[in-house]
Amino acid sequence: LPAGRRLVPPRTFGELPTYYMIGGMLFLPLTVNYLDSWDNWWSNAPRELVNHASFGRLKEDRAQVVVLAQVMADELTVGYQNLNFRVVKEVNGKKLKDLNELINIIENMDSGFLELKLQGHAKLVLDIEKCRAATARIMKRYRIPADRSNDLTKKQ
Repeated sequence: LPAGRRLVPPRTFGELPTYYMIGGMLFLPLTVNYLDSWDNWWSNAPRELVNHASFGRLKEDRAQVVVLAQVMADELTVGYQNLNFRVVKEVNGKKLKDLNELINIIENMDSGFLELKLQGHAKLVLDIEKCRAATARIMKRYRIPADRSNDLTKKQ
């Protein structure tokens, strides 16, 4: 990776956003397009997201900032709905490099608990089997057509 490249990619046009959803948790890479959802984002978006956009640089162990953009209401996510717009620091004790790594960790879990550490010392702990079971009903409730954007392909 070239030294000094920005961690948060610049604004793009004509592209659908990248996302992944499981158990009502919507994850996406931090982009300027996402920050544009706040008017005058440099002063109105969550400070930690602005800081990553302003000062974050690519590193070997970090190619993207993964954001837990939304926790959708469901019996599974009771108590976690206020954890929106948070940077995901670790998944199951592993520091995250990018969204694809988060997906790989989750999809390679057979059972047990999915543990997400978020910036600001918040933590989510959810049973992975319950997350998978909740995904279909949450997608139906919120009219989400797929658990991920077309640019993220499912493991065969």
